[in-house]
Amino acid sequence: MARFLETHLEKQARERPEKDAFRLNGDAIGFQELQADSDRLQRLLSSLHIGPGDRVGIYMDKCLDVPRAVYGILKSGAAYVPLDTAAPAARTAGIIEDCKINILLTQPNKADSLKEVLALAPALTHIIGAEVSGVMTLAIDQDAPETKVTKQRTPSDPAYILFTSGSTGKPKGMVHTHASGLAYMDMTVDLFGFTDKDRMANQSPLHFDMAMLEFFSGISVGATVVIIPEVLTKLPASLSQLIAEERITTWYSVPFALIQLAEYGVLDKRDLTSLRWIIFGGAPMSNRHLHQLQTQLPDARFSNSYGPAEANQVTYYHLPKDPHPIHDPVPIGKPCEHTEIKITPEGELLIASTAMMEGYWNADHLNEKAFVWRDGQRFYKTGDLVKCSKDGDLEYLGRKDRQVKIRGFRIELDEVELAISSHPSVSEVAVLVSEDGLNLEAYVTPSPAQTADEQELQTHVRNLLPAAFVPAKIEIREAFTRTPTGKIDRTVLRISA
Repeated sequence: MARFLETHLEKQARERPEKDAFRLNGDAIGFQELQADSDRLQRLLSSLHIGPGDRVGIYMDKCLDVPRAVYGILKSGAAYVPLDTAAPAARTAGIIEDCKINILLTQPNKADSLKEVLALAPALTHIIGAEVSGVMTLAIDQDAPETKVTKQRTPSDPAYILFTSGSTGKPKGMVHTHASGLAYMDMTVDLFGFTDKDRMANQSPLHFDMAMLEFFSGISVGATVVIIPEVLTKLPASLSQLIAEERITTWYSVPFALIQLAEYGVLDKRDLTSLRWIIFGGAPMSNRHLHQLQTQLPDARFSNSYGPAEANQVTYYHLPKDPHPIHDPVPIGKPCEHTEIKITPEGELLIASTAMMEGYWNADHLNEKAFVWRDGQRFYKTGDLVKCSKDGDLEYLGRKDRQVKIRGFRIELDEVELAISSHPSVSEVAVLVSEDGLNLEAYVTPSPAQTADEQELQTHVRNLLPAAFVPAKIEIREAFTRTPTGKIDRTVLRISA
């Protein structure tokens, strides 16, 4: 019998109907309630002739309607397209037009911002969840008669499309099928041993690929997913209190969230013994902060998860129990069971995985550049440079497009960032090539109660790396501008104050 992502919710609704599936701010929705609500939404979407092959947008902040929307859309046979509510209207409208989305699920407080989107996306005909003039509006809990889905479904049908920045300025959509989502789900459940006893923190918004771990892997085993309110992502002390109160067992996020917890989360004042596994990925982790977290949370296991959103997770590295040495890079580890890898002579990592996307939406030219065939198999070109350690683990060396030449010296920008971040006064660092192409420039945020000094940091780098690697300028910033996924936005570093 064919499996689909939503079938695991149906199983949990039968086996543990009253248990909390998702929690947020003390409110909860149980498995049976989520099943009934998503069934109601499926009927509504089907009455609007939405089915396999269609796309439905989700334009919501974090709320308990998000899982209702995800599972209702999946049950209709359509693919959901999560939209960043903080993005400019033109970007949102461009994605809606590109995906030919005519039905959007939202919430009442988004009505005003959607007016500008509507003006730029005339294809949008129905909005569910908010009253917006000029378009048909419906309630998300509105019932509709049962409508039979006539088109045959297969696991190769698109399940969700995630949009990310494109080099041309136009967002590119990664099409993931039920098969790729299920492969990722099965792999992570096995790798991290998720069970119905887990209480998983959902830190990432839906438009970020990391959210798939909780929304699918967690729900598939009957775990409770605790949605982290967006405001708490900026209040580390309050966030650590929530982790303690909700007895969170697993955490998955980009390193920045963990760095904030380490520096400002007053972890020594919290009972965090419930945490059994902390997983990070999406960017290199600061060794110093990792060492600090492992020391502060000795009962938790730590793992480095690597994989572009195009393929979800493809490698892992389970850190030893003893805190990781501050000056040693953290490996990205070994391939997951569902992944095959190749390394080109130049050091670029190629991956083939059952969890890999089908391709970029409506962009054959991008697919031609992104994939290559080796030994009769399609591999995705990650653009990441790696090498194998003597222990057989992969080590991440940086982006292929972040390897630069300065006055004849080939330099990995990530190597310079790692050296600077090892200084105790540094919280985070970003290194760029100067506009004239002749030098390196570094931008640094200081650690709490520390004063970062440019000359001292340059001396620190000079003691670790060749002279050509030492930035000509190191500028101290109070904070970095960030992308919606929490990464440092390097495109605005020189122009941000």
